[in-house]
Amino acid sequence: MLPVEWLNIDAKASNGSVKILWSTASEYSNDHFEIQRSTDGKNFTAIGTVAAKGTSLQTSNYQYTDKSPGKGPLYYRIQQTDVNGESTLSDVATAFVEDPFISITPNPSEDNFKINYKGAEGATIIVTDVLGKEIYSGTAGSDFTFGDNFLSGTYFVKINFGDNIYIKKIIKK
Repeated sequence: MLPVEWLNIDAKASNGSVKILWSTASEYSNDHFEIQRSTDGKNFTAIGTVAAKGTSLQTSNYQYTDKSPGKGPLYYRIQQTDVNGESTLSDVATAFVEDPFISITPNPSEDNFKINYKGAEGATIIVTDVLGKEIYSGTAGSDFTFGDNFLSGTYFVKINFGDNIYIKKIIKK
């Protein structure tokens, strides 16, 4: 008897994360699932573990969310390990994670700057002057306005989101 009868695996990218969903038709002495990710479809790295149901003759559904997937095409597979330490692999599922859309307008500005993001909500924002001195830091939602009290000059806006860092130069007139 096979330790796991795989039904499917799917990976869905949304808002900077990837949800991996898989199902089994049956499981026999199944201990756990190891979720693995690859950027090339060949070399996989473990990113998480989900406990298995053990033994089941019914369909079982599982999920895992990769909260820091990186960007571009990503490949996911599941390694099932039974109580004896033996394992099998699922098929491979693919997801494509786009760069979050980030714009800062107007730039240059005589007044406020507005950061518009799509897919980077909850990012940390740090603004520094040309010498690296921190002028502002905070966390923002999907739209964020700042800079009305900045002096004229050049600044750098560093936006941290998951494993991604975006740096944009802005100019205050």
